[in-house]
Amino acid sequence: MTEWKYTEDIPLIPVEIINPYNSSKSKHLALVDSGSDWCSLPKQLWDDLDFLEIGLLELGTPLGYSEVGFSWCNLNIAGKTIPVEIHYTIGDEILIGRNAMKHFLVTFDGKNGKIIIE
Repeated sequence: MTEWKYTEDIPLIPVEIINPYNSSKSKHLALVDSGSDWCSLPKQLWDDLDFLEIGLLELGTPLGYSEVGFSWCNLNIAGKTIPVEIHYTIGDEILIGRNAMKHFLVTFDGKNGKIIIE
């Protein structure tokens, strides 16, 4: 079990993003977003890690639908590396969606301001 205090009331966790095609990697804080189906990266980070766009995905957003590129990624979360489908966005946040969180038991403890991952 690993737990982190919320950052300014936001459930951020440290992750290592690994491009499986070229082994480039980068560590960041990422938002655990239980409302998101997929993990996503800002387009600049996607380009910096030189991800290979293997297809296009149509995503629903509050502003409508958008078509974005997607690829495979390895995420190291709480000492466990998992393969996930990932896409880029025009936003500036790294989102950890349900496609990654399904590998863990995740507890949002808002009363104590922490997130727990098992």
